[in-house]
Amino acid sequence: MENNSEWNRLWCGPKKWSCGLMNEYEGQNKQLNQLRFKYLCKILMSNVNFLKKDVLKSRLTTEILKQYNKDVMYMGVLEQNFESLNEGIKQMDKLSKKLLQLPTTAIRDLVILFMIDEDATDVQQLHLIADIIKNLRGSMKLKVDFLDAYM
Repeated sequence: MENNSEWNRLWCGPKKWSCGLMNEYEGQNKQLNQLRFKYLCKILMSNVNFLKKDVLKSRLTTEILKQYNKDVMYMGVLEQNFESLNEGIKQMDKLSKKLLQLPTTAIRDLVILFMIDEDATDVQQLHLIADIIKNLRGSMKLKVDFLDAYM
């Protein structure tokens, strides 16, 4: 930082010193807090600090517990998703069994309804009907009820 001395003999006080901080307002408070945090971390993490191991242990414990709590929450969500998938698979099996139990007249009606190739074999027609019904947007209960109506 420069000073106002004349010819390096007379001390006339400092010129306008710039220390890199913003003018006083919230931005400067943020900068000061960052500097305090940085300074505190340097003190805590120095090799001279006798509590360094305890500080590290505490921080690592906090991080592990935070991750554990997140994982527990995610595991709950995953379990719900797996239960939902299992329920969906059971419903798909139920839907497939219903399709296999359909009488031939109902299959013929569905072939006409969904405009499926009438020259295809019965097995091909059943597969096409199953694909169409499975890909429809709507609840599985609605699909099963729809097939029940054709029984």
